[in-house]
Amino acid sequence: MRFLKYIYIVFLLSRCLNLNSATYFISNSLGNDSNSGLSLQNPIKTISRLNTFNFYPGDSILFKSGDTFLGMFWLKGSGDSIHPIVVDTYGGIEKAIINGDGYQSCILLYKTEQWMILKLKI
Repeated sequence: MRFLKYIYIVFLLSRCLNLNSATYFISNSLGNDSNSGLSLQNPIKTISRLNTFNFYPGDSILFKSGDTFLGMFWLKGSGDSIHPIVVDTYGGIEKAIINGDGYQSCILLYKTEQWMILKLKI
């Protein structure tokens, strides 16, 4: 019985901590599309590179404050009710701008769930 109690506690902790989530940084002014985007020092540059990623519960996609990004951001993947996928601005109070640049939309949501889109100018 004690063993089952420990397994249950480990299961609950893994759900709460979500150890597999990643944070992606995107900066048009400082980034490079050969970067991983997984740190402030190595941000991705363009939405077209970002569109090659699939995202998972708990991931965050952070656009640099004040930068303008051209194109349509296609959100691929789904979060869950405990770990939504978050899209936001980082590095200042000015919102990042996503300019659809002729596309039908700036952000495409298709067959996805549990996304939070915050503090962006679209």
